[in-house]
Amino acid sequence: MPATVSGVASAVDHLYLGYGLPRYGNRRRSEVLLTQCWWLYLLVCRDGRTYAGIATDVAGRFAAHSRGKGAKFTRSNPPVRVLAAQVFASKSEALKAEAALKKLDRTKRLAWARKCAALSNGILDRTAADVRAEEG
Repeated sequence: MPATVSGVASAVDHLYLGYGLPRYGNRRRSEVLLTQCWWLYLLVCRDGRTYAGIATDVAGRFAAHSRGKGAKFTRSNPPVRVLAAQVFASKSEALKAEAALKKLDRTKRLAWARKCAALSNGILDRTAADVRAEEG
């Protein structure tokens, strides 16, 4: 049986950021199976700009962006690290949250990142240098 999202779930269950980002509806986040989770993540790039995206594996997606295999934006603006990540039950919910996050101004995106960072255990610890060291 697949593991449930536990470490993140209890804290995320109590966190609603109020920035127009969608919630899980009637489902508790802790009921979401790990294999079905989608993450909204925010990267900081070398030039200081941010990039938002969704993935089922944030660390893997960050590695792809760092190798220049991700989005067009991150090929020309390589990411430095993951600022924040928030879990969602479905791809649809993650896409809606991504669209809402991209509409926020920089100040509000960074405020969202600060609130989510504490909940993103381990995901935020990788940097582009870590990815290069693992490959090399």
